[in-house]
Amino acid sequence: MPSNEDSQCSRNLDAFGMNGHTPLFHTVNANGNRSAPVMKRLLRAGARTDVFLPSIVRGQGFDWETTCLDVTPITCAQLGLLPQMQGTERDCCANVRTLLEAAGRPVPPLANVPNRDLRGSWRLRAAAIGVR
Repeated sequence: MPSNEDSQCSRNLDAFGMNGHTPLFHTVNANGNRSAPVMKRLLRAGARTDVFLPSIVRGQGFDWETTCLDVTPITCAQLGLLPQMQGTERDCCANVRTLLEAAGRPVPPLANVPNRDLRGSWRLRAAAIGVR
């Protein structure tokens, strides 16, 4: 019998079999990382970090629409590093670390966060999406 999260995912699929995420997906990559406290609460309540989605679409209908394939909450947190998402290197790293720890997985050293070689990268990311 599938878990409640699996059932929720399948109920939320669109006509193409895409999307279908759980509440945890909404918290791992929120603007300004404002949902980090909710993410931690969901994890303490037993939210799974291994729920697999074949694909999700971010920004559907907007110029920055992006289809992401083979997504879990952990990979969704990493998607915050894409220029069209709102994540910062520091927030994305912190969320990935929190998700890995909650899953009981080893956390590799993430020594280059934020990326020292990309100082000022927010300017490049902003320029890429037309923000001045």
